[in-house]
Amino acid sequence: MLRSMREGAKSPIMKAFLLFLAGGFALWGIGDITSGSFGAGSKAVSAGDKSISTTEAAIEFDRARRNLAPGLSIGEALQTPIMDEVMGALARKVLFSAEADRLGLTVTREMQTKAIRDERAFQDEFGSFAEGRFLQTLQQLGYSEEDYLTRLTETLERDQIMGAVSAAALYPFYAAQTLAAYQLEERAIAFQSFAVDASAVAAPSDAELSSYYNENQSSYDAPLLRQFDAIILDPEQLEAEITISDAALQDSFELRRDEFITPETRRLSQMVFDSQQAADDALSDLSSGKEFAVVAADRLGWTSDDIALGTLRQDAIAADLADAAFAADEGDVVGPIETAFGFHILAVDEIIAGGDASFEDVKGALAATLRAEQALDLVYERANALEDELGSGASLAEAASAVGATVTSLAPIDANGLTIDGIASDNDIASDSNFLAIAWDLQDDEISVLGETGEATFFVMQLLSETEPASRPLADVRDRVVADYQLETAIKAAKAEADAALALGQIGDNAETATIQRSGIGLDHPAANLMAANAFDIDANEFVIVETGEEALLIQVSEVIAAPAEQTEALARQLTSSLARTIQSDWQAALALSLSEDFDLTMNQEAVRTLLVGAAQ
Repeated sequence: MLRSMREGAKSPIMKAFLLFLAGGFALWGIGDITSGSFGAGSKAVSAGDKSISTTEAAIEFDRARRNLAPGLSIGEALQTPIMDEVMGALARKVLFSAEADRLGLTVTREMQTKAIRDERAFQDEFGSFAEGRFLQTLQQLGYSEEDYLTRLTETLERDQIMGAVSAAALYPFYAAQTLAAYQLEERAIAFQSFAVDASAVAAPSDAELSSYYNENQSSYDAPLLRQFDAIILDPEQLEAEITISDAALQDSFELRRDEFITPETRRLSQMVFDSQQAADDALSDLSSGKEFAVVAADRLGWTSDDIALGTLRQDAIAADLADAAFAADEGDVVGPIETAFGFHILAVDEIIAGGDASFEDVKGALAATLRAEQALDLVYERANALEDELGSGASLAEAASAVGATVTSLAPIDANGLTIDGIASDNDIASDSNFLAIAWDLQDDEISVLGETGEATFFVMQLLSETEPASRPLADVRDRVVADYQLETAIKAAKAEADAALALGQIGDNAETATIQRSGIGLDHPAANLMAANAFDIDANEFVIVETGEEALLIQVSEVIAAPAEQTEALARQLTSSLARTIQSDWQAALALSLSEDFDLTMNQEAVRTLLVGAAQ
C-alpha cells in the first residue's frame, strides 16, 4: 500500500501556530497519543463522556489550513501534518476536559480576565492589556471572543490539573545567567580580505599537473555507482494533461463562492470601563461634544493606539458588540455594552464595504487550483494502478505502459545521489533521501516497492548495473585536476599574503570593522558564521586567519564586550521560563498518555478526512 503522506514528524509551523493561538496556556502538540485507536460513528475524538464531532474537527482543520497554508486546497492540506496536529490537540482537549469533570474543577470570570490581561501577546509595548491587539489576533485566527473564552476555560482547567504535577519543573536561574552571559557576549573585530583568484594562476605544466594528480589521486577515484531505470509520477508534470472546461470552472466558482467574498469591515475605536457609572459618565462627555480620543485620555489615560480596535469583520468580535457596532452608521457612538472585559463604548470610525469577486477576476487562479487538485488525485490513482500492475508480475516497461507513464533511465549515481564527477544528477529525484534509501537496498535486476518523496511524487525503480570503485586515469579527469590545482594555488597565495600581514602584527588600512554576536549577526559577509566562530575562539588583541575558498581573511579581535547586566538578567529569565516549560511539556505528555488509557481515548481521523474531502468536491 501507499506509504502515508502524513509522516510522524511534527510540523514546526503548526507548533508555532498553536503556541501563538493560546500563548502561555498553549494547546500542546500531539505527543504519543495520536496513535490511539479509531472509533466509529460521528465522533472524531472521544474520551469518557467527552467528545468532539467530526464536523467540529473538520472546522478546526479548515481553520488551521486557512491560517497556516491559505494557498493550499483542502486536498493538498490533507497531505501535510496539519491533520495530525489538529487531531492531537483535540485529543488533549477532550482528555483534560474529562479529567476536569472528574475532579470537579471550575473556572471563574476573574480567572479568565487575569489570564487574558497577563497574556503577553495581547499587551502593548508598555506591558498593558490592549483589547485591540486581542481582537485583531482572534480575527486573524478566525475565532470569536466566545470561542476564545471557551478555549481559555478549557486551558485554565488543564493548568489546574497540571499545577501540582509540574510545579517542581524548575531550571536553575544561576545556570541560565551563565548561559545568557555567554550567548550575549560580543566581539569587536577588524578584518582584512585577501582574494583567491584562480583565474590569475597559470595553467600547470604537464609535470606539475602529473605531480599534483599523483598526490591527490584518490580524490578522483570513481565511487561505487549504480544505474537505474525508473517510473516517476510527478503531479506537476501531470498538470499538463489536465484541461479544465469553462463549465467546470463555473461550477467550482459557485461551490467556492464564499472564498471569494470580502465581508464588510468597520474601523472601530473603543473605551472599556470597570463600572456602568464610569461608562455613562464618559458617554455624557461624548454627548456634550468632546472628541472620543480626548475623553479616553481624560477618563482612562489611554492614547490613540489604546483606543484603536482596528478594522474588523462582524464575526471577529463578541456578538453583543458586533450587533451594536454593525447596526450603527459611520461616525456613530454606541454603548455602554457589558462583556467579560467590562463596559464598552464604541465609535464607528469608518465603514469599508464588502465585495464579491467576479468569475472573470478569479478564473485564472481557480483553473490553476483545480489542475493542481486533479493532478494530485491523478497521481494517486496512477500510483495505485502502478502498484497493482507490479504486484501482478508486470515488468517495469509493461507497468509503465499500463498506467500511461514512461520509463526514465537515470545516469549512474553514488549513494549520495552524485554522478561519477561528484556533482548532482540532472534528475532531481536522485537527491531525494527516500529514493536513495530504497535504491541502495535493491539487488541486481530487482524492482523496488512503490516509494514517494515529500512532494507527492511517486516512483519505482529497477537496478540495472553496479560499478565498483576504481581509479581514473589523469586523461579522464584532466579538466577537474587543472581547476583544482589552480584553485589550491590561489588559496595558498592568499594565505601567504595573510600570513605576511600577520607577521607584521597589524591590519591594513583597507580593513573593515564590525561588532558581532556568536551567530554572526552584525557582520554583513557570506562567511559571517565561520568568521564569528573563529573570532570567539580568541581573546582581545589576538589574530586568526580564516580561509573560505574565495578569500583568506585576517581577523583581529579588538575588544571582548560583555552584555549589560540588565540584558543578561532579562535573557536569563526568558531561558529559565522556556527551559522549565520544556521540562513541563514532557510531564504533560506523560500525563496525557496516562489519561488516554484511563478514559479509553478513541480517534476517528478517517471520518474527518472523508467529511473534508466530500465538502471540497
